[in-house]
Amino acid sequence: MKGKNIDKVPSGIRGFDEISDGGFIRNSIISLVGDVGSGKTIFGTEFIYRGITEYEENGMYIGFEEPKKNVYRYLLKFGWNMKALEDSQKLIFLEYPPHEVDIFFEQEDTLLNLIDKFAVSRLVIDPLGVVGMHFPDEASKKEGLLKLADRLRKWGCTTILISGTHDVKADISASISALADTAIQLYTPLIEGRRMRGIEIQEMRGSAHSQIVHEMLIDSKGIKIDPHSVLQITKG
Repeated sequence: MKGKNIDKVPSGIRGFDEISDGGFIRNSIISLVGDVGSGKTIFGTEFIYRGITEYEENGMYIGFEEPKKNVYRYLLKFGWNMKALEDSQKLIFLEYPPHEVDIFFEQEDTLLNLIDKFAVSRLVIDPLGVVGMHFPDEASKKEGLLKLADRLRKWGCTTILISGTHDVKADISASISALADTAIQLYTPLIEGRRMRGIEIQEMRGSAHSQIVHEMLIDSKGIKIDPHSVLQITKG
């Protein structure tokens, strides 16, 4: 049963809405953290793709590392034609190479205008660690990321902020994670010689979400979470 009077956004990701009490809180900030190969970018892009194709919610993806053409080519393996969605003006994919992260901060008004013009309601920023490079020291980084979180809330989108595990340990995304409405951790444990994937909802304010680590698979259709599974891992 969903939390009382909480407006939820279905993710469209198989199994996730079952373990999250119906999906994400609308217009909230979600921190998604995981190791390399844990499925972070696939999770973010599937959230955008399902929103457009299943729920008529336009999306914006802001990428700071992987070129758009590489992302689009990789996602075709799941049958997701992101270029077609972009051509139909349902998806906006913005590329900012790491050395241009300053431009991202300078274009706040432009981004907000795009969100309004194209009725964007789902937003993904990948990865947050590169955004942290904009700041010269830890004090300004913390203040800047707090201000970024405030801006994101004013944009009125359901927003996923993707971070690598190393970013969290370096305190790059810790400030945002503390302010996020939802915190999700992805795992890649080695169990009996086999690399597995797992997902844990560590926090989702106002929601009766699952409290365990579930097995997460990536197949030909995207991400699949088994809501009845328990992935036995030892967290350090």
